[in-house]
Amino acid sequence: MAEDPRVAVTLTQLSHRVPGGTATSVLRLVAALGERGGVTPVGVLARGDLRRPASVLHPRDHTGPCTAPPDSVTMPLPLPVLYDAWCRTGRPRVERTTGPVDLVHVTAPVRVGVGATPVVATVHDLFPITRPHESSPRGRRLMAAGLEWIRRTAAAVMVPSHAVSGACVAHGFDPDRLHVVPWGVEAHVPGPDEVASVGRRHGLVGPHVLFLGTVEPRKNLASLIEAMARMDRPELTLAIAGPAGWGDQLDTLLAGLASPVVRLGMVPAADLPGLLAGADAVCLPSHDE
Repeated sequence: MAEDPRVAVTLTQLSHRVPGGTATSVLRLVAALGERGGVTPVGVLARGDLRRPASVLHPRDHTGPCTAPPDSVTMPLPLPVLYDAWCRTGRPRVERTTGPVDLVHVTAPVRVGVGATPVVATVHDLFPITRPHESSPRGRRLMAAGLEWIRRTAAAVMVPSHAVSGACVAHGFDPDRLHVVPWGVEAHVPGPDEVASVGRRHGLVGPHVLFLGTVEPRKNLASLIEAMARMDRPELTLAIAGPAGWGDQLDTLLAGLASPVVRLGMVPAADLPGLLAGADAVCLPSHDE
């Protein structure tokens, strides 16, 4: 009986200071593939982040709020050196670390070092191209080059929506290689007791609006704050859940807002269903997601 195909799946987001939703998405994908069978996924980690030396010495112990799957390997270079090396030289090659694989699945918009192994990619959005001012200069350069490499190289490109598919076609991607694969959803529906318990634990006991995401320009939190200021509803709390990113100065944005503000930061995954169910409104005013 033939062995299951081995698929190398890049998990470099786990070493980012803010892994973000894409890290959660790819981790769930790897877990689902493992449970389903028929494919043997092999996670590909960076050797930590050079800006956090402890993570370089012990990369598997420093993947932030996300935990690397047990069947993962570590590339010889840390971030950001790994991204620069891949972008400029196409090395080191993934297969040198993973051993022979049948496919490399690229899950971040960066060029990855590969040999002759076929490549598929997940592209969550085209922000580095369509809204370049909402990425840092370094991120914009690396991701724009990565998206171009994916456009030329990937045998198949998975996107989460028809909107992203249309944007890809508009920017030169082959429509025949694009596949709309919506993100999955949580099956857990919290009951009233759980919702109340989570709310109390996070100090949310009255009417409140929930924002969930990384605090950075493309999430457009400024528009939500402006809208709440115009409503002038001091009894309505704004709850901001998610890590600090870059660019948005939250204290400045919140100055003068009459509504109470609860800044939750990173929230345990187990609390998210209760937070979402308990909010009077969930507002995600991102520019293009």
